[in-house]
Amino acid sequence: MILQSFYSYYDRLASEDKVPAFGFSREGVSFALEIDEEGNLSQELDLRENVNNKPRPISMEIPFSNQVNVRSSNIQPNFLVDKACYVLGNDQKTKPKRLAECQQQYVALLESVAEYDDSCSLKPVLQFYKSWRPELAKSRLELWKDIGSDTGGLICFKIAGKREFLHQNKNVRRAWQKFLKNKEGSFHGPCLISGDPNVLRQNLCAQFKGIAGGQSSGMSLVSVNMSSAESYGKKETSNCPVGVQPEFKSSTALKYLIHEKSQHLYIGEAYTVFWTERASSIEGMFGMILNPAQATEGDTKQIREFLASVRSGRQPEEIDPDIKFYILGLSPNAARLSVRFWHVCSVGEMEERIGQHYRDLEIVGLGEKLQYPGIRRLLWETHSKKSKKETASPLLAGALMRSIMEGTAYPQNLLTAVLNRIRADQEINSVRAAIIKAVINRKNRIYNTGLEAKVMLDTENKTPAYLLGRLFAVLERTQQAALGQNINSTIKDRYFGSASATPSVVFPQLLRLSQHHISKTEAGGYFEKEIGGILEHVQAFPPHLTIDQQGVFTLGYYHQRQHFFKGKNKTEQTQN
Repeated sequence: MILQSFYSYYDRLASEDKVPAFGFSREGVSFALEIDEEGNLSQELDLRENVNNKPRPISMEIPFSNQVNVRSSNIQPNFLVDKACYVLGNDQKTKPKRLAECQQQYVALLESVAEYDDSCSLKPVLQFYKSWRPELAKSRLELWKDIGSDTGGLICFKIAGKREFLHQNKNVRRAWQKFLKNKEGSFHGPCLISGDPNVLRQNLCAQFKGIAGGQSSGMSLVSVNMSSAESYGKKETSNCPVGVQPEFKSSTALKYLIHEKSQHLYIGEAYTVFWTERASSIEGMFGMILNPAQATEGDTKQIREFLASVRSGRQPEEIDPDIKFYILGLSPNAARLSVRFWHVCSVGEMEERIGQHYRDLEIVGLGEKLQYPGIRRLLWETHSKKSKKETASPLLAGALMRSIMEGTAYPQNLLTAVLNRIRADQEINSVRAAIIKAVINRKNRIYNTGLEAKVMLDTENKTPAYLLGRLFAVLERTQQAALGQNINSTIKDRYFGSASATPSVVFPQLLRLSQHHISKTEAGGYFEKEIGGILEHVQAFPPHLTIDQQGVFTLGYYHQRQHFFKGKNKTEQTQN
């Protein structure tokens, strides 16, 4: 299903001219050897661009085989465009014996592809290799020092007097594609992706590079390279028969998504890629929708209008709700890409779930800038602020994404992680409160737990945990009124964690202490009334509170504090 979706997506991208043709890839090329029609070397060309005073290869579409990505110690030449050890049979590092084998196989591949070249466009290159001697490279090439170095890069060919490079010649391109379709492997059979009879790949290890945290040499999404992955006596490709062309299409589509900034999210060491069945504006917006802070200045208004619309339950009229939407979560695992989640739905369903997600997060105090906290910001609240890099668990990131996409309960360890951070750094900010409210309310909506909270202070909520959280906030405010705002530590600093976990142990002591504070403030009567009004509905202090109840306790505290702030601001405005 995943590979089939990539396969179809490639056709859409190809129709929009966004991906290379079958058998090609966009790679950086550094040099070109210019030869005449008889194969004589005219000159070498430096194709590199100067970027920040450093030479950088130019990007172009070249013939490319996935075998090149996995060659490492194996000798696997690329057709026509390759490194010096293959093209010239010489470089400044490789041993002579291996150099000879590299060029021998490179020329053999040229000759094999030439069999499909009816126009004889490859004849000049074949003539070149009839007279070329690898040992001549140092004396014949003025740029040898750069070409033969470890970082020399790829080398291509150009026929003197022609504007295009040889690998761009349409006859050469056609010959290469014919070769791939007919000579890739000896296995023939129905392809699992397309369902059509096809020449099957002998090696399924298409490599994907550019994913943070993965191997620099690349990682495989599909591979069968050990006996534990084989079944019924079948070997390699027979376990997962995939055609040459369908495999190319599906792997190229994934490469595009990995490198296209507007169509992937990198959160918690995991990549989330997404696309639509047909062209839709939500395809380029989705990443910014889940992380509004990343929206550019020009996109901010559009994103906020979209989020305001879906949060209120209205679907934007300009977006077709029936288009199919695909979301895939991947994370690097040694030489492989692990699938964290895979979700398919309609755009309309996705809009509804995003709207529900932001409705669940809505809480007093978020403010204009944090009105729609993104996933990265939510996960950031689960780990220490002293950490210089994002350290959220990839498992938690994947579970959170899955719960948003599927409309299921948020991961319980999200609530646990936030409560642990509150105990560790004594900070209860609006985003943490929003996370707690979202987890509690969604869980109640699905499992009917009886625990829930509103956007702001709810004086009708008689849940013991919520009342105790409110009570703790009133006791803290009483202390501050009596001793001033700048005291070294409040009861929150000393008792919040234990009060939210074991109320029966802590609250009797706090109430005794509050009598002292009430006697020292002019507003003692007001605080005594507030405390009494809450205690009226508390029959007894529970010995323990569950994790969910601790979350409700924290929300009660947060709501009561926000209510105090709101009252203070109104008083100041009246005085002014």
